Amino acid sequence: MLNFIDYLCILLLIYIAIKDITSFIISNKILCVLLVLALIRQVLSVNSINDMKFLLLCSVILLVIFSVLYYVIKNFMGGGDVKLIFVLSIWLGYPQIIIALYIAFIFGGVFAVMYLLIKQRMYTVKIAFAPFLVVGAVVSFFVGSRLYDLWLILI
Repeated sequence: MLNFIDYLCILLLIYIAIKDITSFIISNKILCVLLVLALIRQVLSVNSINDMKFLLLCSVILLVIFSVLYYVIKNFMGGGDVKLIFVLSIWLGYPQIIIALYIAFIFGGVFAVMYLLIKQRMYTVKIAFAPFLVVGAVVSFFVGSRLYDLWLILI
């Protein structure tokens, strides 16, 4: 059952990435479906009520952080990206969401710099961020625990 939910979530994330690339819009309806699937997944796999409380607390903290960034730094990211980060934090949990965000920001930053250099554009170009969040989430989902262990060894 969990595998089915996870692969359905991945399919929805791919849809979100494609839609964000083509229209710069992340559908609230799709995010709601993804949120419900993520919550079901966590309810089925959680070990205790305290684990669920910790998951929700981490997700709300990330939501607050990225909401503040959204309102304070103009054009940092869209509101759909903030909501997507919240949903991904429910789906992945901690520390996988941190790894996913790390990967997303590194890939997104490298892509943005390369795009600006190759196209010789000004900084006013919009770049869809959801595809990088999706890549980070999927990579973190499949190999996040190994990356986290490697990270702990390196620091």
